[in-house]
Amino acid sequence: MLKSLLDRALKHVFNDNRYHTLSRIQIEAYTDLLAMAMVIDHHIAQQERDLITHHLEQFEWPESRPSEHFINQSVRRAWGLLEATEKEAAILSYCKDIAERLDDDWLRQNAFVATVEIVQADNELASEESA
Repeated sequence: MLKSLLDRALKHVFNDNRYHTLSRIQIEAYTDLLAMAMVIDHHIAQQERDLITHHLEQFEWPESRPSEHFINQSVRRAWGLLEATEKEAAILSYCKDIAERLDDDWLRQNAFVATVEIVQADNELASEESA
């Protein structure tokens, strides 16, 4: 209990505090974007999964639902889009929705950088990832 409290306190001291002011909607949008970047090539590399987990460590997650829960939900949504009849339109609409939910320029910029890292994590650039 005390260790957990100390860990949380140290995170606030040494991390960018802007991440602790984000709404759940913004955090889910960030997760949705990274999940889409991971599955867009129809393949999930362990490096991509590890990098997403690393990026999401900066957010505060409810103890009852850790980040893995949200990652799994986002991955399911992304796979669903890849299987949509109108895939390109569905993905474009989804990305517009994510952009609206991210809401802050600094967060969008951070999400863009994280997305590029995810796409490049497996050292392969599929045509879907470069479009």
